[in-house]
Amino acid sequence: AGSRWANDDASEALSAFCFYTGMLAMNGMSEAFVYAIASSTAEIGRLSFAHAIIGGVYAASAPLFVQKFGTVGLIAANSLQMLLRSIFSFNFAVQYFAKRSESITSIRSLTRGFLPNGLVLFSSLLSYVATRYSKTFFVAATRDCSSIFDAVWIFSSIKHI
Repeated sequence: AGSRWANDDASEALSAFCFYTGMLAMNGMSEAFVYAIASSTAEIGRLSFAHAIIGGVYAASAPLFVQKFGTVGLIAANSLQMLLRSIFSFNFAVQYFAKRSESITSIRSLTRGFLPNGLVLFSSLLSYVATRYSKTFFVAATRDCSSIFDAVWIFSSIKHI
């Protein structure tokens, strides 16, 4: 199975998931706030309209991205959707807090207090780079002895159990 995955775009897809996971977290957090605060019919209507528009962007972009980039394109289309939904939610939060506080007047002022620590962002970037280029560094080095590598891998896995 190792050589099969090495020849596919698994490492590229995994590296794209490093980014996508952050988009999912950001969207989940921001939309949870919107759903907790939105109370009027107009606010819920704007949210539904925004989701419909963003869903249309996804429906249009996903086939194009998949055609051009394969599996990574599908992950990129989903990431784009999560980013757009998050931007809408952050904008909603800015409007909400701007009515109640003079210190929050933009998305930047809103996110300043809760963005991850620089070390966390650096670790995410490092994870992306490591998974993105692992195929190049590790698979190419073991291509000449792939059957030996598979046997060593299986033995090490059994030994670990």
